[in-house]
Parts: sequence; structure tokens; C-alpha cells
Amino acid sequence: MTGLDPHQSQRLDDLLADAALGSLEASDALELEHLVARRGAIPTDFDGLTRAAAGLDLALLPPSAPRLPGALAERIRAEGVRRIAGAEGAFADGPTEQDEARQTLPTRSRAPWLAAAGWLAAAGLLIWGVATDLELRRLRGATDEGLAAQRVELEQRVAAAADELAQNRASARAEQDFLRAELARLERLQTQTLTAAATAAANRLAARESELTASFEGAAADRRLAVLEREDELLAEIDTLRRLLDAVDPSILRERLVNEATDLVRWDWATTDDPLVAAAVVRGDVVWSPSRQEGYMTFRGLPTNRADEEQYQLWIFDGTRDAAMPVDGGVFDVRNPEGALVVPIDAKLGIREATAFAVTLERAGGVVVSNREHLLLLASG
Repeated sequence: MTGLDPHQSQRLDDLLADAALGSLEASDALELEHLVARRGAIPTDFDGLTRAAAGLDLALLPPSAPRLPGALAERIRAEGVRRIAGAEGAFADGPTEQDEARQTLPTRSRAPWLAAAGWLAAAGLLIWGVATDLELRRLRGATDEGLAAQRVELEQRVAAAADELAQNRASARAEQDFLRAELARLERLQTQTLTAAATAAANRLAARESELTASFEGAAADRRLAVLEREDELLAEIDTLRRLLDAVDPSILRERLVNEATDLVRWDWATTDDPLVAAAVVRGDVVWSPSRQEGYMTFRGLPTNRADEEQYQLWIFDGTRDAAMPVDGGVFDVRNPEGALVVPIDAKLGIREATAFAVTLERAGGVVVSNREHLLLLASG
């Protein structure tokens, strides 16, 4: 014979309460029998004992005691009638001396029925109260444990969500820094590619110009026609390159250089006494970064040129080179004198020590060496 743990004892109390109320199912009845056998101190004939004890308890109740629920009272009354009917069947073969003695007392002829009904009602009331109290205590304990477990789970989930959010934010910041660095790299690569393409195209154009000049002087008519066709191809190529250069806003590139370069040189333009600019009010400057070999010119008020006949050309004076041979800085046009014009510097050679910048007016396409007939602007430190 073994005892019961607290959980099994609680379960035994629940099953006993259900048995007294008449709501015990077949599987629960087997479990009740098993637990009673393990307990050892509770008889298996629990129904008869509880009903007898309940009868005595009901007999002592005051008249003002509360009534049972209607459905339960009806079931207990039916059970009492059934038992009394069974007891009265024992007299079917004839009354005994004791039966005749009972018949002499008419006031007690219904006492067994009333006693049985009282026992049944008392048993139902007693067990119903015990079962209700046990069930409330069991539910309260289960609820407290469930709430505590849910609170622990919620705290764990909140902590996990906070950790995940922090990781996501860190990952997002790292991704943003990577994308910014990649964008800057691509912009630098695009600028370098366009600058190199423009330089190469200008070199090819200058070389081709010399070739065309020689061809025009000594070639036949059919050769002249071929040269003209090739010239159209070159002009289309130049237009394509100019559109590519226009796609990159020089003002944005200049602003970036001014904000980023630590060795930036900036000088304002000054007009000469050349008649082309003597009456003009030209404003602007030139910025140059030796470490980046990058620079930009700005103009406002510079007269419009006839692009098919003449172009402005920049010359860069390098302190490490002969002053009579300044470096070609590229050609440009002015279409709107009143508007602000930003022109990238396209140095054909590396500039080690810029000492001055000059703008001349040359024939269309520029020249390799300027005679400085029209020296218009100067900028120096």
C-alpha cells in the first residue's frame, strides 16, 4: 500500500466530490477506484458512508438553512424514493410482528422515507460545498501559476525583441555607411572616366586637326571628300562627349571640391586692357587642388563667342616649367554672358606648382601654342 502525493490527493478530492454529485464518468470512476485503493484509509463503499453522514448533518441543520439547487434536489429525491420502494418490497410476503408493531404507530409510518430523503439531500449539500471549495482553490492556484509563467514569458519576449531591434539598427547603420562609401566611389570613378575620355578626345582632335590640315593642302578632290566625311564623324563624336560632360553638373563638382580639398587655391579673375573685355565687367574666380589635379573656373559677364569661328582657351603657368610654354587647360564657349558659367579645368599635362591662370581667345578648337594676341583674363596669387 502506498500513499498519495499532493497532486493525487487533490485529484482524489475532486473525484469524490463528482461522485457525490452524481456526475462521475466511467473513466473517472476507474481513476477514483485506483486512488482510493492507493490511499487505503478510505473505504471503497464511499457512497453509503457519505450519505449516512450527510443525513445526520441535515437532521441537525436549523430550519433557516438554504435550500439545494432545484435539479440536484430533484435527483436526490428520486434516489430516495427508489431506495424506499425497494425497502417496502421486502414486505410483499406478509407482515411480521415488527411490521404490525409499526402499524400501531401511524405517525411514524413515513419516517424511513423522510430520513432517507434527508440523508440524500444532506450528502448532496455537503459534497457540493466541499467540491466547490476544492475546485476554487485548484483554479486559483492554476491561475496564479499561469499568470506568473505568462509574465516571465512576456518579459523574455520583450528582452529578445529589444536585442533584435538593436541588432537591426546596427546592421542598418553599417549598410548605410557602406552604401554611402560605394556611392562616393562610383561618383569619383565616373568623373575620372569622363575626364579621361574628354582628354583623350581632345588629344585625338588636335592630332586629327594637324592631319586634316596637311591633307587639305596636298590631297586630291576625292581625298578632300573623305576628309569631310571623317570630319562629320568627329563632330558627332565631339557632340556626344559634350553631352556626356554636360550630364555631370560642373557646379556640383566645384562645390564638392571646395568643401573637401585641403590644399585648395582660389584666385579671382582680373581683366586686361584688351578691347574685347575693356568695356565688360567680368567677375568670377578659379579654384585648383594640386593633390587632386582638379579645378574649375567661374565667369559672369564674359562676352559671348562665335563657337564656329573662335573659342576661349585656358592656359596654366607652372612654376616648374618655362613661362613661355604654359600648359593647355582646355577650350570653352560662353552662350549667356549674364548667367553664371562654371567650366572644369582640363589640364593636358600634370601641374606641379600653379602660379597663374590666363584666358585667351583663339580660333575654334583651340591651339597648341598661343600667340597671346587676345589675352583677356588673368588670375594669380
